[in-house]
Amino acid sequence: MENLVVHGKRIDNLRIDWQDNATLEEVMEFSHKWLMTQNFLTSHMNGLSEVGESSITIEPVEENVFD
Repeated sequence: MENLVVHGKRIDNLRIDWQDNATLEEVMEFSHKWLMTQNFLTSHMNGLSEVGESSITIEPVEENVFD
């Protein structure tokens, strides 16, 4: 996300990474809401009042298996 206003403070750039066990259906539902719902971010993040630009990238996380 770029050009954010959080609790009245301007932030140039913010990146959020998280890992969660989710089904393909849950991932698709989340990404659809992100893309199609106006003000999705500002309605779901405490203190966020403005977003200049945002994007979402969904990539599978490969688990490391050690022998």
